[in-house]
Amino acid sequence: LVWSTFPIPTAVVGGRIICRWTGMPWILDLRDSMTEDAYPPDPSLRRLLRNIESKAVRQARAVVFTSPGAAEMYARRYPDVPGDRWHCIPNGYDEGHFAGAEMAPRRRQPGADGRTLLLHSGLLDPVDRDPGAFLGSLADLSAARVPWLKSLLVRFRASGHDRHYAAVIR
Repeated sequence: LVWSTFPIPTAVVGGRIICRWTGMPWILDLRDSMTEDAYPPDPSLRRLLRNIESKAVRQARAVVFTSPGAAEMYARRYPDVPGDRWHCIPNGYDEGHFAGAEMAPRRRQPGADGRTLLLHSGLLDPVDRDPGAFLGSLADLSAARVPWLKSLLVRFRASGHDRHYAAVIR
């Protein structure tokens, strides 16, 4: 099967094309909704994305969302699409996987330079996924001269806006 994930529109278009060429089943993962009534704010971009979205949800074998509300919104928007096509896989984790974590001996595995690494891989759009509050908290901790902050390394990988965030961080 082919599984493609939005928020990259070309991943959705690519998934459609690959499935048309190969005949393989396609799972469309809409972790973020492609469009809403007033999103994106630019009407021409919203029309373009709605066109991609419409073709995609009609061709995909299944469409996955992270919340029942998103699945319901799409079911209302596309009443001609069979209801068994909509699926919800919520973000989160299974608490049971961590049941023994408190009892396990604590082992610190710092990076090669001894610092603790916090890594975010993926898009950080200044409008929709703005890490400003997180960065502001780090600035506050730095101003308060919190000692452990020196042992922390924060890395954004493939943010899509590296220049913007470099300036914000400076």
